[in-house]
Amino acid sequence: MAKLKSSFRGKTKKNAESRKRGNSFSYLKLPDGVEVFSPEADSKIDMDIMPYLVTDKKHPDKDVEAEIAIAGTYWYKRPFKTHRSIGAEPRSYVCPTTFGKKCPICDYREKLRKEDGDEDEIKTLKTSERNLYAIIIKGKKEKKDAKIYLFDASDFLFQEKFEEQLSDDDKFEIFPDHKEGFTLRVRFVENSFGGNKFAEPSRFDFVDRDKQYTDAILDRIPQLDDCLEVLSYEDLKAKFLETIDIDDEEDEDEDEKPKRKLSKPIKKQKPEPEEDEEDDEEDDEEDDEEDDEEDDEEEDEEDDEEEDDEEEEEEP
Repeated sequence: MAKLKSSFRGKTKKNAESRKRGNSFSYLKLPDGVEVFSPEADSKIDMDIMPYLVTDKKHPDKDVEAEIAIAGTYWYKRPFKTHRSIGAEPRSYVCPTTFGKKCPICDYREKLRKEDGDEDEIKTLKTSERNLYAIIIKGKKEKKDAKIYLFDASDFLFQEKFEEQLSDDDKFEIFPDHKEGFTLRVRFVENSFGGNKFAEPSRFDFVDRDKQYTDAILDRIPQLDDCLEVLSYEDLKAKFLETIDIDDEEDEDEDEKPKRKLSKPIKKQKPEPEEDEEDDEEDDEEDDEEDDEEDDEEEDEEDDEEEDDEEEEEEP
């Protein structure tokens, strides 16, 4: 009897690789044959950053006078913004303002700012600046079969450091040109944030390419403007409200804590010590004895009535 081919062949490994990548790239739309490049710590990578055809008329780098990132021309990076830890299953989502559209999360954040909302909450809702690149990793294959990767990197950790190196010599500014450019050599070291380890670039060097590309390579470069998944205003708002619902349920379970008047949109935005301080302020308005404790340095010089007047002046 012929041995049947297992239906699990190739699937479990692919799923494991997907889990290892996590949700970091859930907002990317990968063209056929294109993968995401994830650098490893303690590695040295030679990469060619390739130019792509800009299609977005509102490209963030657009400069008509300098003829930069204009639709129909070639540019080497696609800047975009993300909101992190959104939804019942926390993920990152592209902020619609990346494409000049309204964002429900940004609208909510702006409302908090105008109402003098919690500073930690406002900070947590701030967008993260990132860049998307189309790259070819040197040493993988010959250029005629060169594999294209998408490289999604923090603007602060990659682009800003990279530009410092770029400013050292003007001749390197043509690095993304497919016919005259340079290879970028990047050294990655291990770092950690929030208990998660990641590869952080520590050094950039430009080296001569052993061989340049022809115009044929441009037809294989993905249009990066089309590789970002952007939810509609209503869909992103629904994801955002999922997070608020989760926080509301947790607040109800914590009977010993007073219920907030405004649900915070993301978990752990307001640390415990600050919540305690807010409770103390509410008690101060009702309890003159705690007012005395806050002003204990002046209690020998002021009476209780003067302390009450001072508190009323401090509150908006």
